[in-house]
Amino acid sequence: IVKQPRQRVSVTPEGFAGDVQADRRFHGGPDKAVHHFPADHYARLARQFPALAPRLGPGTLGENLSTLGWTDDDIAIGDVYGAGNVALQVTQPRSPCWKIDDRLGEPGASRWIAGQGITGWYCRVLAGGELRLGDELVVIERPAVPVTVAATGITATTATLRGEGNAKGNATSVSFEYGTTTAYGLTA
Repeated sequence: IVKQPRQRVSVTPEGFAGDVQADRRFHGGPDKAVHHFPADHYARLARQFPALAPRLGPGTLGENLSTLGWTDDDIAIGDVYGAGNVALQVTQPRSPCWKIDDRLGEPGASRWIAGQGITGWYCRVLAGGELRLGDELVVIERPAVPVTVAATGITATTATLRGEGNAKGNATSVSFEYGTTTAYGLTA
């Protein structure tokens, strides 16, 4: 999950050019082509694991894309967002695994991240192109009944609906304007 910062990156149906997933049984593929992790969560990680604070930033958890202002509580499964010609569609929350603990040297970090509901999400690439650091990302489409990444259940691989709630029966009604954010970190 070691990623290197990029100023710009080519986006293809398989994800960011130059990105490699070591275990393709659980990582990568069309529905997990891009991992988006909100940079807003780094502060929470730093408070919980102070010794890690200097190391936290884009790519630390294996994410390809980091932004400020969008979190798991804002973004819904099925949302489509992009910049320029690039269009990404949110497919599922990330299920953190032992590799995060190993990378950070902090046993239990992945379980804490999952328990806090700050996992980020995976996207499929609907349209490829180039993303640049600082590009404005815009939500261009949202499902009629949005279910946020947080509302799906942290380790879920798909959103399961029961009426208008999630699999746990929690309300999933959200208010989110078709907002924008800026590409804070690009890594591959």
